[in-house]
Amino acid sequence: MSPDLPELSAKLEQDAAAGPIPPSRIDLDRACQDGYRSRRNRRALTTVTGVGTVGLCAALAAVFLPHALGTADNAATGADHATSSAVSPAASAPTPAASGFLTYTATVPASFGWLPDNVDYIITGPPSAGDVAFSARASGFIPGTDGGSAPSAGRASVYLTLSAKEATASSRSKLYRIAGPAIGSAHAQSYWITRTAGDKTNGGDATLEWQTASGQWAEVDGSDLGGDPLLATVEHIADTVHVGATDVALPLQIKSLPGAFSVSQVVLTEPAHTTDSSDWSLFTSYTLGQNGASGQVYVVAQGTDVGRLTGVGPQSTNTSSGCKTTGGIVYCATTTYSAAASADSRPTAAQLLGDVTLLGNDQSTWSSDLLVR
Repeated sequence: MSPDLPELSAKLEQDAAAGPIPPSRIDLDRACQDGYRSRRNRRALTTVTGVGTVGLCAALAAVFLPHALGTADNAATGADHATSSAVSPAASAPTPAASGFLTYTATVPASFGWLPDNVDYIITGPPSAGDVAFSARASGFIPGTDGGSAPSAGRASVYLTLSAKEATASSRSKLYRIAGPAIGSAHAQSYWITRTAGDKTNGGDATLEWQTASGQWAEVDGSDLGGDPLLATVEHIADTVHVGATDVALPLQIKSLPGAFSVSQVVLTEPAHTTDSSDWSLFTSYTLGQNGASGQVYVVAQGTDVGRLTGVGPQSTNTSSGCKTTGGIVYCATTTYSAAASADSRPTAAQLLGDVTLLGNDQSTWSSDLLVR
C-alpha cells in the first residue's frame, strides 16, 4: 500500500474539525527544516530541537526541505553561509489562464536514476517558489508508520538534495569532509561528509556531495542499501542522478480551479521499480489568500481502495469534504474557507471531485499538467 495516506487522512480530519484556517497556523517549511536537521544529527550525542518533526513532513510527504548539512575541510569550524539564491531550475509557477482558472505543470530540478532493489518507493514533488533547496526521497520502508521517519535497521533510505550553494559548517554538528569520486565531470568537486575523520561511510549513513555542471551542489545520503558495498552503491546512485528540469508525471488532473488559488504542495509517492502499479499516492494542497488565510483545499488520491482514505470527520459551516472511488482508485477532497473568501472562489469538495480526471495506474498515461482549464 502507499506510504503516506493514513497520516494524510488524519490531517484532513484535523483541518476539517478546526473550522476556518487562521493565517500562518503552522510554519511547515520551518518544521521541515528543523526536522531535517535533526535527522542529520540523529547519531550525535547532543539532542536537537525538531526530533519527530520529520515524521510530520513524511506524513505530508513534504520533501521540499532546506539544505541544512554542515561541512568543512578537516574539522568544521566556520559559520553557516546564507543560501538566499533560489534553486534553479524551479518548478513551473502556477499560471492564471485566460479563462480565470489556474494552470500548473509539475516540474522538479533533479531526479533519481538508478536505485538499489531494496528501495521500494520514490517520494518527490516540485519545490515551492523561492525555496533555496530541493529534496526527494527514496525509501525501503513506510515513512511515518515505522516509529517516525528515521529508518529501522536494514530498511533502505536515500535522500537527494539540490541547493544553490555548497553546504557549510553547522554549529550543531562538527563534520569532516573527504575528497570523493568524480561525479558527472572529472573536474567537479565532490566530498564524502562524515562525523568521524577518515570514515567515508559515516558509520553506515554515507553522504556524498558534489558540484554539478550548473554550479549547484547535489547530495545523496544513503543508509541500509543492501548487500553491495555502501560507498560504491551511494556513488552509483549519485552518478545516475539527473540534474535539470524534469516533468513529474501525475495520475490525475484537476480542471477549473479558480485563478485566485496558489499551489501549496504537490507530492507523489510511487514505486521505484515499476511503472504500472496501483501502489501510489498523491497529495496536493492549495491556498486562498495570504498564507491561506481565506481558505485551504486538499485533493488526495490513492491507486487502490484499501480503506485508508475516508471522508473527514466533524463538519463545520465553512468545510466540505468527500471521496469517490472509480476503477479502484480512491480520491478525496476537503475545502475550508473563511468569511474573507469570495463566493466565486470557493469550490466545494463535490465540485472539485467532479473536476478530477483520473489517468489510471499506467504511468505512460500520466501527465505533468496537474491543473488544466
